[in-house]
Amino acid sequence: MRCRVLAPVLLLVLPLLGVPTASAAPAPDSPPQLCVSDETRGGVPGSFPVDACVDGATITLRNDRDRPVLVTSVGDVGTAVRVRSENSAVAAVVRRAGGVGEVLLPGEVARWPIGPELAVVTVQPPAVPAAPELAELLTAWLAGGTDQPAHEAQQHAAALVGEISAALQTRAACAEDQAFLTTTSCDVVAAVAIGNAAASHLDRRAAAELLPQLLDPASWEAWSAVDPDWPAGAAVTLGQLALPAPVVPVPPPPAEALPVTAPAPAPAPAPAPAAVPAPPAVVPAPAPAPPPVPAPAVVPPQQQVRVPSWQEVHDRNVQRLRELAAAWERAVAQEQQRQQRAPGNSNGNGNGHGQADGRGNGQGRGHR
Repeated sequence: MRCRVLAPVLLLVLPLLGVPTASAAPAPDSPPQLCVSDETRGGVPGSFPVDACVDGATITLRNDRDRPVLVTSVGDVGTAVRVRSENSAVAAVVRRAGGVGEVLLPGEVARWPIGPELAVVTVQPPAVPAAPELAELLTAWLAGGTDQPAHEAQQHAAALVGEISAALQTRAACAEDQAFLTTTSCDVVAAVAIGNAAASHLDRRAAAELLPQLLDPASWEAWSAVDPDWPAGAAVTLGQLALPAPVVPVPPPPAEALPVTAPAPAPAPAPAPAAVPAPPAVVPAPAPAPPPVPAPAVVPPQQQVRVPSWQEVHDRNVQRLRELAAAWERAVAQEQQRQQRAPGNSNGNGNGHGQADGRGNGQGRGHR
């Protein structure tokens, strides 16, 4: 019975004494959680090549592959913040040769802040997939084989890696489905391009030491197939949709306050009417006499106009005709007298015939 009682007591005391007990903590090899996931604006595609997490305000990526990746962004995406990064000369060369964007080496973690608008990140192979292998060949030279500053040496190494990759891509396009002689000529052209690149970026001693490896056809084949599962140019995107515009509530119009009226006081009792004396009688004033009517205007005699009657007009016209006839008769008589007083002889009969010549003698015939 006593042993049964002590057993629960020992289980309570052991944690207080610091004795290690079993816990549900994650295994040491499990990666930490990238963020508290919130896929309201869009989730992570199942085919996304690296580990990713979105929470509505950031996009966090962890490169869990064994090859580097290039991450580019468009839209409302801020500058990347590296959470975990490798700091080595080889990593620096790989990033410089990877292309425009953020290069994540295996195990590196970066976080991109995003705004309320559409935000998209794209993951794809770097510009030079074999950059890690080529950079490894330059490790000794980068570590102290040159007297150049570290950043200049890394820049030359990255340029050399890019030119070697371009020469190999040209060789692959030249030798595709070609006969032996054409393939050999393509190899010669690639070897000349790689030799010139090494001579322009390395000193003579380092170029002589590295050229046997840089010109090895077996190395060329290996570098061209470093990532067969993800060919260059295959990009996968992860997007976050724009947040809807916030709806600003419109407050209702304030209710009109009704006027508060105080209750009317009770009317006081009306006093008894006082005796009002009768007003004195008012005698109305007599109405003014109307103004006299003005007499009609008298037109002076010289201004009066008399209209003649029809008979008067007729008589006046007849008298005028008689005067004209008399004047005509007088004019005819005067003409006859003038002709009779003219010089020369003239004879006429009762029939009105007469003669006259040019000297005063002749005949004339007339009718009266």
